[in-house]
Amino acid sequence: MSLIGKKVVVTRPRAQAGKLAAALEALGAEVIEFPTIVIEPIQARFDVASLNEFDWVVFTSSNGVRCFADVLERGGVPFSMQGAKVCAVGPATEAALEERSVAVDLVPEEFIAEGVLSALELAEAGIARRRVLLPRGELARDTLPEGLRDLGAEVMEVVVYRTVCPQVSEEAKDALVAAQPDIVTFTSGSTARHYVKTLGPTRIAALGEAVYASIGPQTTLAAEEAGLKIAIESMRHDVPGFAEALERYEDRELR
Repeated sequence: MSLIGKKVVVTRPRAQAGKLAAALEALGAEVIEFPTIVIEPIQARFDVASLNEFDWVVFTSSNGVRCFADVLERGGVPFSMQGAKVCAVGPATEAALEERSVAVDLVPEEFIAEGVLSALELAEAGIARRRVLLPRGELARDTLPEGLRDLGAEVMEVVVYRTVCPQVSEEAKDALVAAQPDIVTFTSGSTARHYVKTLGPTRIAALGEAVYASIGPQTTLAAEEAGLKIAIESMRHDVPGFAEALERYEDRELR
């Protein structure tokens, strides 16, 4: 357990990052919670009666699952895909669906938008001329909907949540600096951007030798655009893969 004694910052709320925190603690890390995002559901305009008109429903996050379930509930419709096939971007999203008794038909090998496109293109009967419903966040990339349209699909996007920067007290910011963490983890571009916005350059500089870790390439890109240097990037874009990447990095550092 090469993370023993290491202070690792998790930048998502415990309610959303519980599995990551648990995985890191199982490896011996001291987890410091410093949430830099808040998920706010959006009162989406969606005719719930039209759900049975779609061939596929594609979920790109567990937040999308939770917030779309809220949309259906407000419309008096149970969380069922009405016969449409369901694609989940990765294991966490798949688990969120299965917790609500929704069967998942497809999970791509790569847990990113490009992986979803490849998987849907190769799925039985393909994706051309299929109607696809895409519940998503306000700041989600356009790669997936545009790629689906390029493949000939008819896509309806429904924005069901937004990601905002929380109010963090000066005391909490100073406490993070005083803790002098070894690793700071980012699981989305928003967590990285809001981390920089929340702490500011002086406090970030005061963190000294902290190493920054990203769950995947898009998160890395956002973090580096915000001025951070990513030292660890997970090759598998899920919680087990991310924890393994941190462990592998520390193993290498100990040699």
